[in-house]
Amino acid sequence: IFNDSSKIDCSATGFDFANNDKFTIEFYVNFDKMPSSDSWGSCMTMFVTYDTASYAEQNAIRFGSSIVNWQYQDNSYFIDASMGYIIPGTWHHFALVRNGNTYMIFVDGKKRAENVNSTTPINYKFCQIGYEYDQAHFNGKLKNLNVSIGIARYLEDFTPVAVPNIYPPQSLGTLVTPDNMTDYTSEDWVITSTGQYSDRYAWKAFDGNSLTWFDGRGSE
Repeated sequence: IFNDSSKIDCSATGFDFANNDKFTIEFYVNFDKMPSSDSWGSCMTMFVTYDTASYAEQNAIRFGSSIVNWQYQDNSYFIDASMGYIIPGTWHHFALVRNGNTYMIFVDGKKRAENVNSTTPINYKFCQIGYEYDQAHFNGKLKNLNVSIGIARYLEDFTPVAVPNIYPPQSLGTLVTPDNMTDYTSEDWVITSTGQYSDRYAWKAFDGNSLTWFDGRGSE
């Protein structure tokens, strides 16, 4: 839980982060209040790496009133997305992915921005979460922050992992049973049925025909 003065310092000597051509930063976030503007001192910094205690140069995930962005070298942006997908008081999954020169932002598993930038961010060994020297504090709750170095974990839309009592799984669509499945479809469906190997009726959930069936053990 973060407020106007809290932060986590996770600096480490030789923290090889930005210079890697692939990385993923992801976390679950719940804003108690939203940033008041997109300006430097009024946005909220979630994750920042910087050069020295002076914070003269840095990379950062910064949430503003209208945009969230991945900022580098203190004054430029690799990528930004709309803040319209994020609602205060609600848990969201956020992911920033670098895959070579391609940067992507995902909110709740949906790709909300993609940009190509060939500039290499500078690697800084100091790192903080939830705070920046210009008082750009994050206000809210943070859960399961992961930094994956060398891995572009998401390249297309996905379903974030459910977190009990925090983040529910995404809707899986219309429930389909042998009674209401009438024809082939290109839609995403949930197939449900029960049965034993010998009676085959569970396989009727796919096309209503007990003569076409599949054994999940791989033998048939």
